[in-house]
Amino acid sequence: KDPGTYSLVVRDAAGQELSKVEYNVAGAANLTRSLEKNAELQIVLNKSDYAPGEEIELQIKAPYVGAGLITVERDKVHASRWFKTTTTSSVQKIKIPAGFEGNGYVSVAFVRDAASDEIFSSPLSVGVMPFQVNLDQRKAKLTLDAPTLVKPGEILKMKVKSDKPTRAVLFVVDEGILQVANYKTANPLGHFFQKRALDVKTSQILDLILPEFKRLMAQAAPGGDQAGAIGKNLNPFKRKRDKPVTYWSGLIDIGPTEQELSYTVPNYFNGTMRVMMVAVSDDAIGVTEKKSTARGDFVLSPNVPVVVAPGDEFDVSVGIANNLTGSGKTATVAAALVNSAHFEIVGDAKQNLSIAELREGVAKYRVRAKDKLGSGTLTFSAGIGAKSSQYGEDISVRPPVPYTTSLIAGDFKDKKIEVPVTRSLYAEYRTLDASVSHVPLSLANGLSAYLGSFPYSCTEQLVSMAVPAVVLGNRAEFGKLKTAKAADNLAALIATLRSRQNAEGGFGMWAANAQVNEFASVYATLFLIEARERGQVVPADMLKAADGYLEQLASTDGKTLSDERIRAFAIYLLTREGKVTSNYAAALQARLEAVHAKTWKQDLAAAYLAAAYQQMKQAKTAESIMSGVKIVSAEQLRYATFYDSLIHNAQLVYLTAKHFPDRMKKLPPEALPTMVKSIQLGQYNTLSSSYAILALDAYASASVNTANPKFSIAEVLKDGKVNPLTLPAGLMPRVNLTDAAAKVQFGAEGDLTAYYLVNQSGFDRALPTTDIKNGIEVLREYTDLTGKPITKVKLGDEIEVVVKMRSLKAEGVGDIAVVDLLPGGFEIVAEPRTAPPKITSDAPPADGDEPAENADNVDKAETYTPPIGSKKSTFAPDYVDIREDRIVLYGYVEPGVKTFIYRIKATNTGSFIVPPTFAESMYDRSIQARSLGGKITVDKP
Repeated sequence: KDPGTYSLVVRDAAGQELSKVEYNVAGAANLTRSLEKNAELQIVLNKSDYAPGEEIELQIKAPYVGAGLITVERDKVHASRWFKTTTTSSVQKIKIPAGFEGNGYVSVAFVRDAASDEIFSSPLSVGVMPFQVNLDQRKAKLTLDAPTLVKPGEILKMKVKSDKPTRAVLFVVDEGILQVANYKTANPLGHFFQKRALDVKTSQILDLILPEFKRLMAQAAPGGDQAGAIGKNLNPFKRKRDKPVTYWSGLIDIGPTEQELSYTVPNYFNGTMRVMMVAVSDDAIGVTEKKSTARGDFVLSPNVPVVVAPGDEFDVSVGIANNLTGSGKTATVAAALVNSAHFEIVGDAKQNLSIAELREGVAKYRVRAKDKLGSGTLTFSAGIGAKSSQYGEDISVRPPVPYTTSLIAGDFKDKKIEVPVTRSLYAEYRTLDASVSHVPLSLANGLSAYLGSFPYSCTEQLVSMAVPAVVLGNRAEFGKLKTAKAADNLAALIATLRSRQNAEGGFGMWAANAQVNEFASVYATLFLIEARERGQVVPADMLKAADGYLEQLASTDGKTLSDERIRAFAIYLLTREGKVTSNYAAALQARLEAVHAKTWKQDLAAAYLAAAYQQMKQAKTAESIMSGVKIVSAEQLRYATFYDSLIHNAQLVYLTAKHFPDRMKKLPPEALPTMVKSIQLGQYNTLSSSYAILALDAYASASVNTANPKFSIAEVLKDGKVNPLTLPAGLMPRVNLTDAAAKVQFGAEGDLTAYYLVNQSGFDRALPTTDIKNGIEVLREYTDLTGKPITKVKLGDEIEVVVKMRSLKAEGVGDIAVVDLLPGGFEIVAEPRTAPPKITSDAPPADGDEPAENADNVDKAETYTPPIGSKKSTFAPDYVDIREDRIVLYGYVEPGVKTFIYRIKATNTGSFIVPPTFAESMYDRSIQARSLGGKITVDKP
């Protein structure tokens, strides 16, 4: 009988408050309020959810008696009602309009009675309360019937119907996937009827009558809340071999008549599935869900290595849960293992186990990996009589060496020449072919193969790997590149580049951040321009932003000739984009004359500057500058900061063919042979390979000799026999070789120079027997957690992998990739650690968990902290790429010995080959290192 605000409090014997629930008693009464000074209204609704046309009851507490206006508002005033009170607390009502849906607001404006004694309070008080109109009339009533239990391999039958004709979609998804993605069944009505803000503006004239209350009025404001958002449905869950358990019915029409849908549960799946259905009609939406569990008579849980090498001998096991009803306490389960051609079973493949009903047992097998690469399968089975279950697990059988590409190129005239085949490769994933042509563009075949198998992925490398498809895609000789996959790869690359482009338009080597890489930004822009000019779809906003960054870059001074070369490159590209660059070019030329007078005219910077002037129709100036840039010998320029002989010569040929066609006749005859020699000497990398493809394409477009070629290619077998090969027609014949070839014999008739290429790509059969120490040195050992070297461990043990490296050059070397392959039967373990020590490097790191640029034309920054690695490590990589069977470290290697330490865990017993550790410069192929491998044994605990 007493209106007001109350609390129900629960306390323990000591008087400590354990719980508290507040509630309101509504009614008419004179109540003392705590907010009389501000003259605010206190409004309490009888509930928060109403039906259309229903009345809202609200208790209004005011600091005085008077009269007021109640309105229902949202985007406009939907309903209103005047009221008058004789007490400070009263209960009022207002009706919601019949067609009102979604959320709304009850607004109350209350004016003090003129006869009230509360003359020191504001005469106006206001209040707003949100409410929700239920959407029952918008909900389609769905019925979904699915069995709660089904066996793997059986058909899951789902019966559905609706109270009205609707179009529906039904999903079945593994609950494990949904848990990983933190997915909640969607609420479509919540999307279509999202909470809307109060858009009604309320005005009043009391301030004009009683202006001294203006400040007080400004303090009275409505309140509200914010609805939670449903997170995105991200699904990173993937099985190694088996397809995820997912089913989609497609759009179906349902109504009051029951329909049946079916989904065959995969025979390898045991677990819970969520069955979800969404249905929609013209005026309603329905959502419902059920859960169904797949449980077989026998649940198999194999334990196998993720990866092994040929020759590894290891133990695998399978847990067997006997769920067969009625099998009893003395049930005998027949377990068996079937292997693919990649494995052989050592010992018995069949076992009989005593596993009681609703109990578990384990079957163990010894397996040896054969000399066959690929994805091998071990299929486990268990059964009693006619009842059985089986489960297959895939294991990657890969050699303990990385995939590598070797190119042997050269040229000859009117004779025969023999080229040795230097590698013995596995048949799997092997590419062994030879090509010959009078057109040097044939060399692009091998360079494309090299780029296509390159294992690293900084911005420059990703762009370089995409160049063959863009540049050669429209040439009939390279028809294999004109595929939908090439277009998809280009779209994926552009998406990656967009993610690495910052707000200013520059590109980072690994991510978008404030410290972009100058060269990568200019080079990526060249690629985007080339792609657009060759008919590819390039986002205009992305290229516009890149142009903006180039303009900023072109307006700055470089510290070194390398820096100025990049700025000349930027000015050249801006000119191709139609920008006015005369001021940039003149300023750069003046700086070059002042600071690098003796060297710049022979540098590639001069060629870029000349090409820019040529496009600006300043032919005399362009010719004067271009005439000083010459082809250099293959040995003249060693690699340094995105520059070497092949890069210089390839870009010079490219610019000449593209912008100075008249100079093509003046191109020295040694130009192309010099490029071939660089490839012959192994002095090529991703950047120079892509430049060479651009150059060869431009050269072929400018001057292709169409004379009828007369070529021959033959295999010279190991016994000396010569096996002639049939060449396809065309200017650039290419043939596959057999693994029996010891040499390749090329022949050509006529006076024209012929260019040959032998491509050997794949996995070497033999493990290396010697280490390599060219420019850098790398060593890897396994130790226990105390630092003691070991060759034997026990199952479940964690051990440390200690990778040591140092530069054999006094100045250190950058752009190094260290590849450490794991032995079979081990997995990487994350170890809590502090950040590794800082280093001084030409590869400044990025913030957070993203890698940084890899060049020496940006300032030093905080060392990147890798997502894995011991706090005892002294080598701080710029980036750590953690893969399924290896770790790849990128960074700067100093002259002093540095170590990177991480942990691995033994997951299977057996004897495993320890792969060698490799290290190489990603740009200077002469800098390489390799340690020797070995063996490690994992015993039972």
